[in-house]
Amino acid sequence: MRWSVFFLVPVGRGATLDSVSPERADAVMDWLHRVDDESSFAVKTTEAPQYRRVGLENEGVGPADVDPERGPPATRPSVRAGDGFAFVNHVGDVTPSGFLPEPAGNVREDDLVEVYRESDLFERLRDRDALGGKCGACEFRRVCGGSRSRAYAVTGDPLAADPLCPHVPVGYDGPVPDRLATDGGDTADRTVD
Repeated sequence: MRWSVFFLVPVGRGATLDSVSPERADAVMDWLHRVDDESSFAVKTTEAPQYRRVGLENEGVGPADVDPERGPPATRPSVRAGDGFAFVNHVGDVTPSGFLPEPAGNVREDDLVEVYRESDLFERLRDRDALGGKCGACEFRRVCGGSRSRAYAVTGDPLAADPLCPHVPVGYDGPVPDRLATDGGDTADRTVD
């Protein structure tokens, strides 16, 4: 048995809902790891790839333990928008996710496998070095990479930093989202001093 816990992406009806703060999201993920360890069922998250970072930190795996090319040791593969997953909507548009409605092709005209493997959008989403902001600088980007759907919903850029993650990479001094915008608008950014 598996418990799948969904973290809000502010699209569609979800755009009117308030999200938890990034710090609260990490606290919930920490709690979910304890539930996973103590229960007879597995816990899986959706649109919360930082769940993996939280688990690694709980196990004492820090930035120095993360291979910059392959990511941390002994982690199972994740599935994220455009990376292990594609969505085909009701008119045949192929998008990285139902929560990232940016068409990369259409199954009525294009081969689904070719769109997934070769479209610019899908290739960029799979390239962890193409990520922007703190996600691009993060020592956990190979295992996490942030929610590309949430980044797109909040900023319009699927490669931007995930505004639900409070982690600031070692040595990073660029913009950091203060909070998740709940009105579908922009996030307020601050610079780490």
